[in-house]
Amino acid sequence: MDDLTANLFPHTYLGEEGAKRVLSLFDSITICVPWYGEPPRVSGRINGVSIKYPPESLHPGKGFLSLLSEYRNWINQHADKSTLDFLKASRDREADEETTWDIRRSLRRMGGEQETPPAENIPLRWHMILHLARELEEQREEADQVLKRLKHRKSPLEGVLDEDSELKSLFEDLPGFSEGPPAGSAEIAPILEAWLGLFGGNLGPRGFLVTVNPAVMEEVAELWEGEKDFQGPLGENMVTFQWPDLSSLHLGEISEARRAMLEDDRLKQIRTLLEAVDEDPRGALKRLQEEAHKLTLDEYPKAFRATLRYLDPDLVEGGPQEAGRFKPLGGKVLVLIRG
Repeated sequence: MDDLTANLFPHTYLGEEGAKRVLSLFDSITICVPWYGEPPRVSGRINGVSIKYPPESLHPGKGFLSLLSEYRNWINQHADKSTLDFLKASRDREADEETTWDIRRSLRRMGGEQETPPAENIPLRWHMILHLARELEEQREEADQVLKRLKHRKSPLEGVLDEDSELKSLFEDLPGFSEGPPAGSAEIAPILEAWLGLFGGNLGPRGFLVTVNPAVMEEVAELWEGEKDFQGPLGENMVTFQWPDLSSLHLGEISEARRAMLEDDRLKQIRTLLEAVDEDPRGALKRLQEEAHKLTLDEYPKAFRATLRYLDPDLVEGGPQEAGRFKPLGGKVLVLIRG
């Protein structure tokens, strides 16, 4: 059985729980990190996680960290603005004119002695977007960890009020902060463009791209065939199936547990078909749909949903500019993994 590998997309950060979940299905994953970005902590603690940086030709310049720091100062001075405002402004959609003008003026002023002003330095803008997007993801993960602790904490009113069960369910029913951004394509599209701009040139003609954010799948689904609702009826280019979730194990136990899991003939068949997607995307996905329909995982304590979508190079929506911008995605299989 061949190794199953993937690139994390368009995230540049993955927490421990997310990494263990992704590595429940894939043997290895590559996390692409912009220049001056710190590799996720999990990369040095588990086999199967590798880090890739952009080519030197796309380096943002030595003054980038100073520029990033200045932007954070701008955020502190403009309490009514946020990182989401920057992402909207970079896309020129849905951002109010004052925000767009103010951010661009600040970036030009912060450029200092850069040979190319930041507003015109495309690699610098891509790096700025990915660094800020990572900060958002880290903040949401931290908020998720706090929420999980609250969900498991007993109410101080337990045993005092009859309504105690309702108090506990208040936190239990809250969704996680990292399940997706509060807004849509105005924030997601610039991140996709920045990631593809820095790393798309190193992608092969085929392969797997993994995301843990449903909004990424929605945005890409709209670009391909104009389908916004990826949870609708499954077509020939798409399949959803369940897979055992190993995220409750220790990091060092994942590889061995995954190998043991594949002794289950049903899961082994799914993995074999995933490996065949590279050679025959539509045929393999059709057979995956048939196998997924029969698969039940009642004997496994925990499972997640994986949604695969083949991105036919001939079906990207939009004009020449849009098609060219997202061309590196053509021929890939985008995989959404949800806990």
